[in-house]
Amino acid sequence: MHRAAHAVVDGLAHPLRTISRYRVTVGFVVVFVLWTSSLRHVYGLDGGDEAVDELGFGAPALEGGRVWTLFTGIPFSSGLGLVPQWTTVVSLALFEHVARHWRTAFVFVTRHVVAVGVVSALLYAVRDVEQPWLHTLARTVDNGSSIGGFAVLGAWTVSRTSRWRWWWRVGLSCYFPWLTLLSGHVYDVTHPVGWAVGIWLGERLLPGLHDSTSLTARQRGLGTSIAAVVGVLAGIRLGWTGGGNGGPFGWGPGHL
Repeated sequence: MHRAAHAVVDGLAHPLRTISRYRVTVGFVVVFVLWTSSLRHVYGLDGGDEAVDELGFGAPALEGGRVWTLFTGIPFSSGLGLVPQWTTVVSLALFEHVARHWRTAFVFVTRHVVAVGVVSALLYAVRDVEQPWLHTLARTVDNGSSIGGFAVLGAWTVSRTSRWRWWWRVGLSCYFPWLTLLSGHVYDVTHPVGWAVGIWLGERLLPGLHDSTSLTARQRGLGTSIAAVVGVLAGIRLGWTGGGNGGPFGWGPGHL
């Protein structure tokens, strides 16, 4: 009995240790489910669009003085589904594994706010430019956690070896522009901003994890080429098929 009791305690302690190790990641999932459940109660299962209009973030919300939407728009999807974006959960867990808790929460929230603020200010600055896709973006209210997810992913690259850090950054940096050019969702603009400011902040929060080993010419040349090609092809593929408002290049065969 004594040995069995220890086994039970150890079995219970293991998931508790995991939750404690990834408390920000787990906390985000819990907040997402609770917040979405409350929105379902208020707006109904088919009220996702109304919830986004009232609680989502972006240039229209900030221009209307609804600053709180920078936070209320994060932990729910437009369809009011109870499952958060897996990319955000994975990115949070990766960064929390190397950076612990307060850094993870800080990067996730603050870089989201910075990215939305920067893009909203840029859209406001070009509001008189005769570009329909820019006007559409300036009138779009967004929601979701992916901006902060890409921010913590960018910060996480600091912990990689020199070659992998460089390849991750080249690949994703070549991926983002094509989504903006082809599909033109507002988040196609905020994602790369979140990614970039996440890298910037990660370098400052985790200087001790930065591997300063120099890349060889072969590693930099061949690896950069492969990462860039993969990033560009993935960006074109998803930008072409991902729907959206249509960026400056338009998207899909119907927009040619």
